[in-house]
Amino acid sequence: MNFQYLTDERGRRKAVQISIRDWVAYQEHLEKLEQIAKLTKELKSAFTDIREVQKGRRKPLTMADVINAL
Repeated sequence: MNFQYLTDERGRRKAVQISIRDWVAYQEHLEKLEQIAKLTKELKSAFTDIREVQKGRRKPLTMADVINAL
């Protein structure tokens, strides 16, 4: 990425400019990271549910439960 910085009168960086191409690539990468984070959260929740079922603290879902949830 090629950055350009906007500075104040003392030379302190106040803003950054990047090309549209870099911005689009950054946005696409960010979307993938968000999808991975969401999937990770959902998997952690699923494994927690499995442990709860195994310990008898929660009733397992039937196939009908799963289909009805869709």
